[in-house]
Amino acid sequence: MSNTPDSEPKANENPRTEAEFTMAAVVAHARGFIERMGVRDAMIWGHSRGALAALRLAIDAPPLCASLVLTNSNSAAPEDPSIPRGFYTRFYP
Repeated sequence: MSNTPDSEPKANENPRTEAEFTMAAVVAHARGFIERMGVRDAMIWGHSRGALAALRLAIDAPPLCASLVLTNSNSAAPEDPSIPRGFYTRFYP
């Protein structure tokens, strides 16, 4: 599992720098773990910010996801006019 400095971490490796801690990396890591374990038809559960990762995993890899539970999250909610535009997206690079 050696990496060259310019390579992306693999699904079974932790990010090496703060810049690699992205939502896409979280989703890839979770997907790699599920695939490596040989799990099919998983029940995916995401809580709070993790619901965004769970939702993205279900969208990107439907064969891995038999069911999806999202709790205490606003990840899939339509835009709310009372929340300033870009309020949530500013937390994600």
